[in-house]
Amino acid sequence: MDELRQRAMEMMRQQQRRGGFNSGPSGFPSGPSRGAYAVIGLGVAAVAAYKCLFNVDGGHRAIMYKRTSGVSSHIYGEGA
Repeated sequence: MDELRQRAMEMMRQQQRRGGFNSGPSGFPSGPSRGAYAVIGLGVAAVAAYKCLFNVDGGHRAIMYKRTSGVSSHIYGEGA
């Protein structure tokens, strides 16, 4: 049984040396999955930036509503 365990450990070490477990030296995935994480991260950042911006049309004013604190007392003018 001990010989089988040692053989399995040696096979795992060989896989790790070849990069067969799809992870870099820090444990973070490498190769195509790293690119997928980067694209997902950029997508999340873009959506967050889009949700943070707003526009007040000319001749109008706006009052912000926040889910956490309710209606704001600050009134935004056009172009804000």
